[in-house]
Amino acid sequence: MLSDFHFQDDGGSLPAVVLLHGFMGSLADWDDLRQRLRPAWRTVAIDLPGHGQSPLDPGDDFQQTLERLESWLRQSGLEKAHLLGYSMGGRLALGLALRAPQLLASLILESVSPGLESDGAIRERQAQEAAWAQAMTADKGAFLADWNRGSLFSRQAARNPQAARAIHSRRLDHDPRGWADALKAFGLGYQPNLWSQLPHLDLPVLLLSGREDEKFTHMANRMAGLLPGGRKAVISDAGHAAHLEQPAKFQAAVSEFLAMVGMKI
Repeated sequence: MLSDFHFQDDGGSLPAVVLLHGFMGSLADWDDLRQRLRPAWRTVAIDLPGHGQSPLDPGDDFQQTLERLESWLRQSGLEKAHLLGYSMGGRLALGLALRAPQLLASLILESVSPGLESDGAIRERQAQEAAWAQAMTADKGAFLADWNRGSLFSRQAARNPQAARAIHSRRLDHDPRGWADALKAFGLGYQPNLWSQLPHLDLPVLLLSGREDEKFTHMANRMAGLLPGGRKAVISDAGHAAHLEQPAKFQAAVSEFLAMVGMKI
């Protein structure tokens, strides 16, 4: 049912851009981008399971979550929407595009991994995610402080302090058990390896990364070489969350891509 996901929809007849946030986020993380896109595009932002106001169903895993997202798109009449996902939300967006490309007009991925490629890496990531789940449920405040000091996120507060404060406040109000359950359901350690499927994705795809996030910029370069309709844009003076660190540059890259693919639909 549509009530399975909490979402906000501008409504109207404009072409739709559906937005999927990252780990520990919510649909409110997209407020700035939605405001910037709104003159030309209808935007629809949702809370992923275990986040915001969307429940995580018992037995949910990566594939089950994709099934729920596909059903939600069909029921809401959002076929041929443009799908934009960041990090965890981007991994789900990629999985959905591979599962049901006929439902989408294009795909925009920010800081996304198609999956781990060795059993050793999978075991290591699962152990890391289990440690995160234990830490966040034991002492959420200490966990968030450590998280924000990490190399992927340490510059966000300096570059966009207002957004950083708002996100931190929302995280402090959230029950971390939902995040912990989401890690076990569709964390990177439990995601199928999607690399081999990329050459078969017949959609225009924009791959976005922050220049300072070398790992994901390298990954975007590799993905662009495998995706038939792949193109990349690197956001200067940004790390993992370019949409928060450099919102104007991010919006410009997204708008340019949407204008290009929109003319071809």
